[in-house]
Amino acid sequence: MPLRNRVILVLHPEPRVHAAIAAAAGEGSLVTTVDDWPSVEEALLTSPPSTVVVVDPYLGGAGPGPTRELHGLLQRLPSTSVVPALEVTPERASDVALLDEWGVAAIISSGHDDTPAAISRRLVDACVRPLKRLLASMLPPETSPHAYTLLFAAADTMCDGGTVADLARALEASPSTLLRWCEAAGLPSPRTLLQWVRVLQAANLLEEPVRTPDAVARTCGYASTAELRTVTQRLLGRTPAQLKTDGFQHAAAGFLQALATLP
Repeated sequence: MPLRNRVILVLHPEPRVHAAIAAAAGEGSLVTTVDDWPSVEEALLTSPPSTVVVVDPYLGGAGPGPTRELHGLLQRLPSTSVVPALEVTPERASDVALLDEWGVAAIISSGHDDTPAAISRRLVDACVRPLKRLLASMLPPETSPHAYTLLFAAADTMCDGGTVADLARALEASPSTLLRWCEAAGLPSPRTLLQWVRVLQAANLLEEPVRTPDAVARTCGYASTAELRTVTQRLLGRTPAQLKTDGFQHAAAGFLQALATLP
């Protein structure tokens, strides 16, 4: 899926990193410079789920390794797709391992990923990576590769506010072919699949204490908190406030139960 219509936040002191990100983002994407770690968190609370944050992982740190501010951000907002940009050297192998342990979505390696095409691939791969990890973890072992492909494409489409037509276009299929693919993969109709992925993402975001139900509703594209509440009560039998604890677990159980009832 091409990188377009995405929000990319950049917290990095190197002008060449900003220039490279702007060149990679392409037409239609919004690249915004942020000044510090608190500004990143503030911007994320009102940004769409597909937002990617490119950071200097050492910025503001007092020690030789990645800064604790980055670790704190990933702990408070684990749904965020964070991409550190750094020069990867043998001496930094432990830093790269630590960043992966913290849950970064990808890494841009200076000197290796400097072309717009390479950076674009990294950013595309990073988009909604935390959500895709959760989706992969909830599916049973017998899930087919085809089902994974459809579900992950639905995650990309949902986080961009896309429709069934957009999902079909991303998969280079007609809507009728997409419907047949979903039926063959044991998934609900494309429209229902997008609804479920949206609810799964909302439940995931609701677990983060710094996010309010109002903010989650806006971020996930619901017209109001009341609309989000209507959807979660219909599909999960819970209000957004009740999903603040183990929200994704409850949503995943509801989704798997819905799959089990498909003809």
